[in-house]
Amino acid sequence: MPEKERDETLDDWVDKLEEEEKAEEEKATVGDMVGDVGVKAVPALKGMLAEMTILPVKASDEERDTGYSNPSMLPLVGVVLGMAMMIILWVVAKIEDVFNAPLWPIFALFAVASSMVIFKFAFLGDLARFGDMLFPQASKDSGTPLGGIAVMIVCVAASVAMYITLDGNVGSEVAAVAVGLTEVCILNAMVCTRSFASSGFNMKNVAMSTLISIVGALIITLIWMVLVGDVDVRHVIVAILTVVFSIIGGFAVGFIAKKGIGYVPDDAAGAAVELTRPVLVFLVVFFFWALNRGPPRRALARSQTPSLLPFPHTPVRWGIDNQIYIEEQTSLAQSILY
Repeated sequence: MPEKERDETLDDWVDKLEEEEKAEEEKATVGDMVGDVGVKAVPALKGMLAEMTILPVKASDEERDTGYSNPSMLPLVGVVLGMAMMIILWVVAKIEDVFNAPLWPIFALFAVASSMVIFKFAFLGDLARFGDMLFPQASKDSGTPLGGIAVMIVCVAASVAMYITLDGNVGSEVAAVAVGLTEVCILNAMVCTRSFASSGFNMKNVAMSTLISIVGALIITLIWMVLVGDVDVRHVIVAILTVVFSIIGGFAVGFIAKKGIGYVPDDAAGAAVELTRPVLVFLVVFFFWALNRGPPRRALARSQTPSLLPFPHTPVRWGIDNQIYIEEQTSLAQSILY
């Protein structure tokens, strides 16, 4: 056989072998993925916390390597941070009840700033660079990455505004679980964007990341339901829907990168965290709205605690209270008109 034909045959064989190996990886069952998580979860979590966050977590080189080589386990970090932030913000909600004080601006700044600081502003930097790649003309003449800066400002402002608006209208208790679920799901979106690479779609990473995100979101939701004393299957549905939409968000960022840049850079994966955050916060509260028979509202004089501040603050109630409120307002309008 001529040498050229032998080399081509060898290359075909190598390509086929790589395709078969990739196919075998994608055939991994749920049991295989659960087994991987069970074995690698703790070392991967320690490695990622030590490498990606400012938290004082000590990890060996082996644990750091485990975290680096298992990006699909990134939502584990979101589960830990989301759970901690949700509990802290639930305490804020209790402080609001005790002092009858609206603290949602502080709530919003804490929710956004703490996540950025913990991750050393890495995702914010990714967002700025990704925005500059999408809008290179904005910085062509000035030399300043104006496109990236504009995208960064818009996303951060949207996140802060979303938390302020939602917490001011639905209350800190609901907004607290929104923060917890969002922290898990934005990292799932990051994994999905990274899997949407030019070298090929990695279904195994998406499946494992989604599995971890669903379990983590359910844990956070169950803890929240116990804390607020409201155990309801509808809250579980909200958690699952949020994870599903984080997948869509991650894919959307990958699609935008391919269309706008031609490939999916590493910065796109980090940018997906900040790009999907305000959207997912909104969706969490929208799902609560949709599953609780109407939009939330401020209860009228529901709080029995006298206000210690010169302005009133009343908690938000869901479900049947909404219908009662509508009937009260209808009756009031009729009495004024007739």
